[in-house]
Amino acid sequence: MSWITILRKRDNFRRAFDGFVPEKIARYSEAKVAKLLKDEGIIRHRGKIEGTIKNARGYLEIMDKEPGGFSGYIWKFVDGKPVQNKFTAISKCRHRRR
Repeated sequence: MSWITILRKRDNFRRAFDGFVPEKIARYSEAKVAKLLKDEGIIRHRGKIEGTIKNARGYLEIMDKEPGGFSGYIWKFVDGKPVQNKFTAISKCRHRRR
């Protein structure tokens, strides 16, 4: 799946997924999933739709539990400081895709 495909459908995704409001998405029922699977304006893949719902629920859980919300949760992985890599070549990067 290409990014251009997703970008061309972004307005349809925004409409179908209630403006990406996580509180709404987290409450989606099986009936809503079935409706989304019939929406020709989006990518109709059950796993991706269910993953979106699961991610919304996870996001809300983090927002409730973590000091500083989601941002605080993410920043703690780098001790609150931006990581500035200065690789001189892609081969120097340990985590590059192969």
